[in-house]
Amino acid sequence: MINSGVEIIKKFVSICTKSPGIYKMIGEDDHLLYIGKAKNLKSRLSDYIQIKAMSYKTQIVISKLVKIETISTENEVEAILLESNLVRKLQPKYNILLKDDKSFPYIVIDETTKYPRIAKHRGKKNLKGVYFGPFASASKAEDIINILQKAFLIRTCSDSFFKSRKRPCILYQIKKCSAPCVSKISQDEYHELVLQVKKHLSGKDDSLQRKLTKLMNESSAKFDYEKSAIYRDRLNALSLIKSKQVANLQGSNNFDIIAVASNETISVVEVFFIREGINFGNKVYNLDNSHNSTDSEIITAFLFNFYQKNAAPEEILISHEVEDRNLLEKFLQESNNKKIKVSCSVRSTKKNLLQFALNNAQDTLRLKSHNKKTHILNLEKIEKFFGITKNLNRIEIYDNSHFSGDNPVGVMVVYDQSGFNKSEYRKYNIKTLNHKSDDYEMFREILSRRFKKETALPELIIMDGGAGQVSTANLVCKELGLNDIMIIGMAKGLKRNSGEETIYLSNGDKVALDKHSKLKQHLQILRDEAHRFAITFSRKKTQDKSMKSELDNIAGIGLAKKLSLMNFFGSLGSIKDASIDDLRNVKLISAKNAENIYKYFHNSL
Repeated sequence: MINSGVEIIKKFVSICTKSPGIYKMIGEDDHLLYIGKAKNLKSRLSDYIQIKAMSYKTQIVISKLVKIETISTENEVEAILLESNLVRKLQPKYNILLKDDKSFPYIVIDETTKYPRIAKHRGKKNLKGVYFGPFASASKAEDIINILQKAFLIRTCSDSFFKSRKRPCILYQIKKCSAPCVSKISQDEYHELVLQVKKHLSGKDDSLQRKLTKLMNESSAKFDYEKSAIYRDRLNALSLIKSKQVANLQGSNNFDIIAVASNETISVVEVFFIREGINFGNKVYNLDNSHNSTDSEIITAFLFNFYQKNAAPEEILISHEVEDRNLLEKFLQESNNKKIKVSCSVRSTKKNLLQFALNNAQDTLRLKSHNKKTHILNLEKIEKFFGITKNLNRIEIYDNSHFSGDNPVGVMVVYDQSGFNKSEYRKYNIKTLNHKSDDYEMFREILSRRFKKETALPELIIMDGGAGQVSTANLVCKELGLNDIMIIGMAKGLKRNSGEETIYLSNGDKVALDKHSKLKQHLQILRDEAHRFAITFSRKKTQDKSMKSELDNIAGIGLAKKLSLMNFFGSLGSIKDASIDDLRNVKLISAKNAENIYKYFHNSL
């Protein structure tokens, strides 16, 4: 088979252009196998003719090759961008995939007004101000904002809320804001606090620490313990930032550290963010389709994908050398409009940090490998017990839920060799239902909609229910020509107690496992996860509907403001009980909105 693939490449190379671009390797039934980039398409594709020089992974791709397609670009950097976009969109089977493409949060000091505010920010840096980050997670950024808010009393409210104030909000009363909105602090004093926050986030002001210590001691000596506590809180905030600072750095103080660790089945990449010498946290990525790839290939694919969406610092430290560092640096430079250095060999403190990141990646790999072995063992036990003839790689668990017959929903949960695969979970709003609580009809709709999607099929389906639910699933699968999927049901006993479940098989037989059986306990975990997911979805839908029926009647309250109200108060009941001042403290809610909401609920009582 590989020889036929090589012959296809030879024929294509004879007519191929020498321009930069991308190439698609396509298998039977137009199944996309691989997308690659090239400075010279003719030269790059010629490399695939040498069988002995191919990696095992490349040999697999070539053995399945049916045809090749190319797209020319103006230059190699454009080819990189096109390749990354197509890989993300089309997800070829043999490309290394980075599925998590969320941007990272920053902390911004917004300087568009007289009284700057501190806020979390994602996306383009379109605000005039000073940015600090990126932070590895939103929670890390929010924690630091909360600490700085308490210590320096900088406002976090929106401009519309700020301008509408006639008296201080609750944040002033609980000492988390200095109330510049009603002139409780002068502009000069406020700007001094903002300056101190900037220095704190930069981790550079030793003189400020000495000054705050002196002021704290002086206030304490004068028995002004309230002011002394303020200085103490600011010192604590400074200490928190400084505790994350890396000492004795050489060269740039702004850099990312990227380390890869892999084995025959799993690859992980760990990214650390160092800004102004401060460690802003780390994040771990799992890469799909990376087996049979070298660590150099993995880290190269990661870098091109990761920095297409995320801004790059002045320097990037990498644990393994990349094949074409000059091309990578050129790509980064054009994407970020600045010179960027990619380093593998570093000294002193940075060398220790790179080794630390690599050790972390290897520890993560060991843990994930252990967990994967456990999940594979669980799948093998289930496969053996139920006599599944194919390798059990994917289980789909189905459940549904409703609230007294209203808001019916269904869910699908997926369990595979990596455990619960949450990116594969699916929610279904039930659309065609003759009777509000027809369990069988709900499952028929859920399964019909799911299996009309051309995605990976399971070897086993677990239904929440008994013989009727299993029968419904069987009928749907037969109608769609899916006869190779085993279907079982799990039904609780008459007392609805966990541990007393009966397992129903497709042939009508029932199996009662001992409640202490490890296999039964694992099946319960699978069923309970689907139940949790369904209940959570149902409650949210019911809450959203309740919110819609009430809040939609209030002038000026759209979807964004409804969500802001619910996020702030937690429930419709709390919104009804809120005062006008409380309502005005909610993001996006103006003074007029607050008045309309209050009048609506209190005039209708």
